[in-house]
Amino acid sequence: MGGGKRLQPRQWLGVCLEVAHTVSRSWKSAVLNGVRTAPTVDKGTLPGEVSMATIAVSPSVESTHRASLPELMWEDIREAGAYVEKGSGDLYRIPKEALIQGSSPIVVKESRGSSILVQLSRDPFCTTLEARLRAAQHNIQPNF
Repeated sequence: MGGGKRLQPRQWLGVCLEVAHTVSRSWKSAVLNGVRTAPTVDKGTLPGEVSMATIAVSPSVESTHRASLPELMWEDIREAGAYVEKGSGDLYRIPKEALIQGSSPIVVKESRGSSILVQLSRDPFCTTLEARLRAAQHNIQPNF
């Protein structure tokens, strides 16, 4: 080692706690201020000193504003898309051909209770994974 001063175990613990506290404060400050840097402790820094290192942030990790999805009754569906039934979590893919006026309905559902459908996508053939993720993001338990 170098000619540095040797710390006793209790002193070392105090230094570690001080550095950990400083790093914790730096992280909190970085997160609250939207800074895309992360605090690090270099070997060359003195106890309590923290340097900031830039980190990459993926767009999927960043917070996004999520609008609520349209909720409809069966008779109110006028647009093709992938819909999930709120109560059961069942997925219904309704193509534009199913909505042509005067044609036989492709989807027929009979139930005692009313169903509330949530439009997950305007694309009736979106992937199942995409539909499951959107349902989960809006607190709907997918059953598909």
